[in-house]
Amino acid sequence: MKHLIQTTFLSLAVLLAIAGAQHTLTLKFLDFGPHVGQKLAIRVVEDSSSLEVGRKTLDTLMTADTTVNMYVLMPGKAYTINAYADFNQNGEYDDPPVDHAWQYQLDPVDGNTEMEIVHNTDFTEILWPVPRNISLLSGRWEGFWMNPTFGVSDSATGMLDEVGADVNLSASGRAWGLFGNPDAREFGFEGQLGDNSYEAALDAVLPWGGSLFLHNGEFEGVITYEAQGITAEVWGNFGPNQIIAYYEMSGVNAVEYTVFRREFTQTRVKGQANFNRASDFVLYDNYPNPFNPSTTIIYHLPREAQVRVDVYNVVGTHVMSLVDARQTAGQHSVEFSGIGSQGAELSSGIYFYRLQAVDGDGKTITKMKKMSLIR
Repeated sequence: MKHLIQTTFLSLAVLLAIAGAQHTLTLKFLDFGPHVGQKLAIRVVEDSSSLEVGRKTLDTLMTADTTVNMYVLMPGKAYTINAYADFNQNGEYDDPPVDHAWQYQLDPVDGNTEMEIVHNTDFTEILWPVPRNISLLSGRWEGFWMNPTFGVSDSATGMLDEVGADVNLSASGRAWGLFGNPDAREFGFEGQLGDNSYEAALDAVLPWGGSLFLHNGEFEGVITYEAQGITAEVWGNFGPNQIIAYYEMSGVNAVEYTVFRREFTQTRVKGQANFNRASDFVLYDNYPNPFNPSTTIIYHLPREAQVRVDVYNVVGTHVMSLVDARQTAGQHSVEFSGIGSQGAELSSGIYFYRLQAVDGDGKTITKMKKMSLIR
């Protein structure tokens, strides 16, 4: 499978007034002495879309008081923050009390936001989906980049396509004002997906140097432009509808950041209908698919309706109901964990998920798709 990212930056500073700037989430974990030496993981979900915007993992918590910065916040958005400490140290999330987990709500933000999380035993079960496949970033992206040091900003568009049958990655584009330079600069990256599909290594293409490493909702690396004497440390977070990259440069002593928002305005799969079509009831392909142990089901309601989302096995037996509620117009999502209604793990195989909506006129709309569970 070959991926092609093409990014073009166009002069349109007024976009910032429309889109707003990016804000930083600073989490201060205090008195976490009981978890020193364990993994601490954080996941942030944007409430309006119910979609993940990034993760951060500390493989080993080194001190009882730790500060974590995440580049995930956009103005006017509210968020849910999930975190867990790998108390049994098996490398994955388990419901409390096996692991210790917490959940916090963040009201709509209007600037950089700092939150103190003091160690407590008010544990709660949280959703912790498997890492997202990099291929889920397929589609068109729009946003902006900004250089606060030089007061320069531009709009940005990008595209990630899936072509061919290998796992090569290719990225290319042009940027104006990049690293404070007013001239247009060509740039590119090449690399490949990791064996686990949620990691990717990208090497910069000459005249750029350095590399980036994407994994499990976050990325970091160092890129250089030797002819200009510029070196930039790059890091940030990504989710299925948002990518935010932050650059700290030496050589010009400047900072920049880039924000891409997809809002699913383009398809992930060729021939699939666009997200957020205003006039239709739409049931989208679940992702990831195949999945183990969990997957996300997304659907769009053009108006308020009574909604049911049910899962059936391959012979048509009802497995469980995921949603049975009256819901407002807009995009909704629900997680399916591969656990049956009696709490037992479902076996590998094909399953069907069905959306049934009854609108205010009494009209019933039914849509169904299939998914594959692999144990």
